[in-house]
Amino acid sequence: MPKDFVDEYEPLLVRGIKEERRLKLPNKSLLLAVFAACVGGTFQYGYNISIINAPTMHVQNFINQTWMQRYQTNISRDGLTLLWSTIVSMFTLGGFMGASVGGTLSVKLGRRGTLLANNAFSLTAALLMGLSSTAGSFELLIIGRLLSGMNAGIALCVQPLYLGEIAPTALRGAMGMGTSVFITGGILTGQVMGLKEILGKEEYWPILLSTTCIPAFLQLLTLPWFPESPRYLFIDKGDEERCKKALRQLHGLADSGDAFEDIEKEKNNLVGFQAKKPWELFSDRNLRWQLLTIILLNIAQQLNGINAIYFYTDYVFRQSGIPMDKIPYATVGTGACECITALTCGMLIEYLGRKVLIMGGYALMSVCCVFFTLTLTFQDFSPVFPYLSMVCVFAFILSFGLGPGGVTNILTTELFTQNARPAAFIIAGSVNWLSFFLISMVFPFIVIGLQQYCFLVFLAVCALVVTYIFFVVPETKNKTFLFCFQFPNKFLLLAMFSTCIGGTFQCGYNISIINSPTKYVQDFINQTWSQRYQKEISKDGLTLLWSTIVSVFTIGGFIGVSIGGNLSVKLGRRGTLLANNVFSLLASLFMGLSSSAGSFEMLIIGRLLIGINAGIALCVEPMFLGEIAPTSLRGAMGTGSSIFLTGGILSGQVMGLKELLGKEQYWPLLLSTTCIPTLLQLQLLPWFPESPRYLLIDRGDKEKCKKALNQLHGSADSDIILEDIQKEKDNLVGFEAKKPWELFVDRSIRWQVITIIVLNIAQQLNGVNAMYFYADYLFRQAGISEDNIPYATVGTGACECLTALTCGMLVESLGRKVLISGGYLLMSICCILFTVTLALQNVSPVFPYLSVACVFAFVLSFGLGPGGVTNILTTEMFKQTTRPAAFMIAGSVNWLSFFFIGLLFPFIVIGLQHYCFLVFFVVCLSVGIYIIVVLPETKNKSFVEIQKEFQYRWTKETNSDEADALLISTSL
Repeated sequence: MPKDFVDEYEPLLVRGIKEERRLKLPNKSLLLAVFAACVGGTFQYGYNISIINAPTMHVQNFINQTWMQRYQTNISRDGLTLLWSTIVSMFTLGGFMGASVGGTLSVKLGRRGTLLANNAFSLTAALLMGLSSTAGSFELLIIGRLLSGMNAGIALCVQPLYLGEIAPTALRGAMGMGTSVFITGGILTGQVMGLKEILGKEEYWPILLSTTCIPAFLQLLTLPWFPESPRYLFIDKGDEERCKKALRQLHGLADSGDAFEDIEKEKNNLVGFQAKKPWELFSDRNLRWQLLTIILLNIAQQLNGINAIYFYTDYVFRQSGIPMDKIPYATVGTGACECITALTCGMLIEYLGRKVLIMGGYALMSVCCVFFTLTLTFQDFSPVFPYLSMVCVFAFILSFGLGPGGVTNILTTELFTQNARPAAFIIAGSVNWLSFFLISMVFPFIVIGLQQYCFLVFLAVCALVVTYIFFVVPETKNKTFLFCFQFPNKFLLLAMFSTCIGGTFQCGYNISIINSPTKYVQDFINQTWSQRYQKEISKDGLTLLWSTIVSVFTIGGFIGVSIGGNLSVKLGRRGTLLANNVFSLLASLFMGLSSSAGSFEMLIIGRLLIGINAGIALCVEPMFLGEIAPTSLRGAMGTGSSIFLTGGILSGQVMGLKELLGKEQYWPLLLSTTCIPTLLQLQLLPWFPESPRYLLIDRGDKEKCKKALNQLHGSADSDIILEDIQKEKDNLVGFEAKKPWELFVDRSIRWQVITIIVLNIAQQLNGVNAMYFYADYLFRQAGISEDNIPYATVGTGACECLTALTCGMLVESLGRKVLISGGYLLMSICCILFTVTLALQNVSPVFPYLSVACVFAFVLSFGLGPGGVTNILTTEMFKQTTRPAAFMIAGSVNWLSFFFIGLLFPFIVIGLQHYCFLVFFVVCLSVGIYIIVVLPETKNKSFVEIQKEFQYRWTKETNSDEADALLISTSL
């Protein structure tokens, strides 16, 4: 859509928010319309999901008795399971069928008309299920559940459509939450009705299942009093008078004029367009990101682990000591919990926005997955863990209700225009119901195979969705449907992925992947030595060779960073990253063939080469990301390096598990998998342009620079960014790219140089390596078996990865200075607490668990600031001519510090034991104070503005020195 068209219909903020910061409440007619639409819609869906659970035993007894009466024999156990599974799962099949026709019906019958007609399925279902016992026919139950599912499928497709179209812009989110509120209300009502004190006894189960007619009758009595969707009346039917009348009834006379004007603009924009079919959306390039978003969110809504949480609920309640006959009441508590959070989400959605809620919900669910896995693993070690598991259950349900449970349907309404919206709901509903069906089929096997570790799968799903929402989905709060239709340019996101997958991901992967096969590689060295020299290698010799294999990676990193800056000037940023893959491919080949060739020297060479690859990547990749990013996204894109580094560490830990490639025969294959990210980058990165700043400032090629900017940012923003690059180029006329040693003698950048040196030394000396060193010991102290420690280690890797993602979300809102200084100050507090808990390990059994909590808190604090922001600052604090040299200095300091801490740390631990964290406390506290005093905030500032900020500080200091000198000379 043309930019001038979008500009014409701004402002997007409703005037009520501009005039006064208070929540606008809907009028009574709107509230009653929401009730009338939802009570026979999504309330019915939630009610039918939960109501089938209470009479499980009674229905199975009825099936057995009916079978006996018909065939004079008991039904087999497998046959009973099959029939019961059919009754339960037929609901999802009906849902899929309903979703498939719901969008088409909403165009032909209207939104309200479809909801009213939909009650025919519900009433017929109630009749069939209510009479099934009297008729002695379980087939009636199957048909009834199918019809209930069709009712639910149509309702979930059409009801959010109706609510989104009748709501004013400022209340669209809050009213859209009616869908989630009534779903959870239906689930809770079904749980309550199924209690034995009400209709949960055996003789009442037909009545219980037939009560689905009550919401249907309520809707048939109330919904006809409310009008059809005004948007449908005017845009689809062209009935202006009925549209205006409906708006007056729903919004009141005062606001109906503005609402009609908004609808009229959307209608004018859709002149000549007809309602789209679902398959037409897949071929429309303008809708590809919207379509991908609703498909991903609807799949994630079923695959995020909420079903697994409910599966484990009864077990957790039993472990916590709740009697079997009281568990239904505890289950009602979980339903009430979800209902309350849906209501809370409805209150917050117009204040915080859709993006914050859904992203925050998935992020909290990711954290809950980690802690729930840990608490389930430790169930038998302490009586406190079942209660912690129960806390995780409620926390997960709260997180789901707060965002994903409520916001998903609202986004489906808002991301599409009128002609595409019904088809979008058909696709979203079909995907959701199919995912529901598949997860119900596959989930039992996942649990049997992975047990409590299945939550690591859900962790991955939640973390990936958070990342996607952060980078792809725009905020739609207080925006018209026309503006919501505009998606930001995604080319930058793909460019970041292509850059990082073969860069910092590779580095993180190779840091962690060497840990798993330690024993196997040492056995290989011993065997090779015996074959060559007919004797076993000495213990010291084995330690020396293994240490060389591990530490030569850091030597390679230092070599790589020493040449990375120069290569980035000669070959370009992108060119250097592509050429760097040569080292990775050679390393993969050497390490993969080392066992077959019987040569541990090949392992050493491979580790050296992969270290060179990592050194170059850590030098050039942040530079490239910082130069292609717009000013407003530079921090978020810069954290891509940290996200992919921690993602690489986590992937290496997972790949090293014995269930994957952690067995002895697979270690050469494990080490050679470093070629996979390399091949991905070689396939993807050539499709993206070179850094525009490099093209214009270093190469003087304005045409290529313009073309690259258009490709990366779109034509609308490229002129502004080109002007910013041109200003930087004009400031650098006559200057050439500096060498690293020239930066040390340039007084104008001395504080920048000191800062990157301090930050890169601190990144290795802050104690994070010591935390990982102590992690295994603490896990053993906490009662984790040796076999399960790798899974706990994966948990720490997942924590660091999640905080890197969180840092990426916060860096543009809180700023760099707040995050990095706050991170170091939190780490200094953790150092003190960790020292105390280690000193008191044997005083009380609670202290090992407090120590484990300190490990996770320290890792979280590191990922939140120092781990993610350091590279961003190195990019931002230097101009184009000094940036490559600055990265060479920063990288060299970092890798040398990494090497020395690897050598000296064991001696520090032997000498100081757990009091070594007092040293790290001093480092973290000192760096935190240094950042607060010296470092300016660089958020939303151009490279030129950041340079001026430092120059101002330096000039002020110089002027002060000159003034002091003048005073001294005057006094003399």
